[in-house]
Amino acid sequence: MDCIREALKYMMPKNYGSIVNVASVAGMFGCGGAVYVASKGAIIGITKHTAMRFTGTGIRCNSVCPGTIITPMTTTIDQKAMDMGMMGAMMRHADIQHAKPCMPIDVANVLLFLASDEAQCINGQNVVTDYGADL
Repeated sequence: MDCIREALKYMMPKNYGSIVNVASVAGMFGCGGAVYVASKGAIIGITKHTAMRFTGTGIRCNSVCPGTIITPMTTTIDQKAMDMGMMGAMMRHADIQHAKPCMPIDVANVLLFLASDEAQCINGQNVVTDYGADL
């Protein structure tokens, strides 16, 4: 919220700008630890609130909800420390085995698009980047 508030100080006088937040599919579907899910859900909520508040002013707000992304963090997870019950529940609700994982550049391209003028008609949306794993 602090980042949004600061960005709006510069956007409001110009009636122009694009805020793009990064949430997660966890915030949409509840897959993950409770605190992580709650914090990502809050990002989705503040995105919708900000978009609604500034609709018609030239200021937009959207979020990107990545699924699994291949990063050093995801490739070095200690599987012994994972909650296998939660992993099993997540697998029942996702087609992870058929959808390929995203690379960081895949998500970056969506972020850049939403920040650009080419996306000027998109406001208040959560774009899932997961190759269809969470349909």
